[in-house]
Amino acid sequence: MKNKGETCEYCEGRLIQKTATITHRWKGKFVVIEGVPVSVCQLCGERYFDARVMKKIEHIARSRSAPARTLQVPVRSYTHVAT
Repeated sequence: MKNKGETCEYCEGRLIQKTATITHRWKGKFVVIEGVPVSVCQLCGERYFDARVMKKIEHIARSRSAPARTLQVPVRSYTHVAT
């Protein structure tokens, strides 16, 4: 995780420490992971993940243990949206 006081490499905004809910795709499946530590730019919203956090995300995505809960997500095609 980037240290407090560091700035965004894109806009020079200040980074703050937060937790986020992320989606991760692995082997054609999406996994939602809650409570992920992340540094977020206060200006542009760019997110920075520590290498250890990314390794843990990969581990969680590959896990065969039962999920905390399951969500149903509607999927729609962009080409079928009325304008």
